[in-house]
Amino acid sequence: MAELSPSQRAENADKLEQSIRFVPVAVILGMVLVGVDLVTGAIFDDWRIDLLVLACCALGLWVFLSLRQIAGWVRTNQVPPRPGPGTWVSWTAGSALSVSITAGLGYLIGGLWLAVLLPAAEIVFIAILTARSVRRRRTAD
Repeated sequence: MAELSPSQRAENADKLEQSIRFVPVAVILGMVLVGVDLVTGAIFDDWRIDLLVLACCALGLWVFLSLRQIAGWVRTNQVPPRPGPGTWVSWTAGSALSVSITAGLGYLIGGLWLAVLLPAAEIVFIAILTARSVRRRRTAD
């Protein structure tokens, strides 16, 4: 794979940062909206749905911060540090939390069937996207 020039690296990092620049605004607005709903019960009657949506917003903020860090690595041509045990625990906990939130939301919306169906669809979707990205990376090399 050919080495990218500094201007190409900066351009790719800028594209990544532009694609995620509205995420914190959306996450903060979502958290405020759900926080108000948690107190008033105006949108969702069930407080458990509010807590699940707040957890989703927190995950969205975490993803935003991770992508900003990746953009910085791309811009400076740094290799990401080798993941330590804390990073692996963080990745595993984030993935488990994402599937758990999906299952909980499915249960609250549609009962046991959706509690199984939504996380299964999420896992299949992630597997398909991962396979596509691995295939694209192999063809680029």
